[in-house]
Amino acid sequence: MPTVFDDKFRALARKLIAKFGPSQPASYTHITATGGMDNDTNTVIGDTSDTQLIATTPLLSVKKLDIGSGTIFSTDSVIYIAGEDWDVLFTSDPRVGDQVTLNGEDFRVIELMPLNSGDQMAAYKLFLRRGPNA
Repeated sequence: MPTVFDDKFRALARKLIAKFGPSQPASYTHITATGGMDNDTNTVIGDTSDTQLIATTPLLSVKKLDIGSGTIFSTDSVIYIAGEDWDVLFTSDPRVGDQVTLNGEDFRVIELMPLNSGDQMAAYKLFLRRGPNA
């Protein structure tokens, strides 16, 4: 159930992302289901995904504070996506392994940080690495 903070902070997140806004929307390929093996037919089932255009911040540099876990490097980048925008397009949260194309460059989500103010996500902070198979 949404809290009194959700409406304020979700709107604020969208406003800030628009202010620092993208040069163009990102193409976001979200993995909606992970594949596996069909034991009955002995065939491999691929991942299921959904691709949508979504507003993000421009690519931002990783802060020193975020480096150190061994997953994130100084050459990686960060984008933010408003929770309201995400909820309109997708039914599940972003995942490590999702693909992002921004300004003609391909990236892979290597880490993410949901930013919430209550029960709903205000925004998602996504750490990206260049290259679809990075």
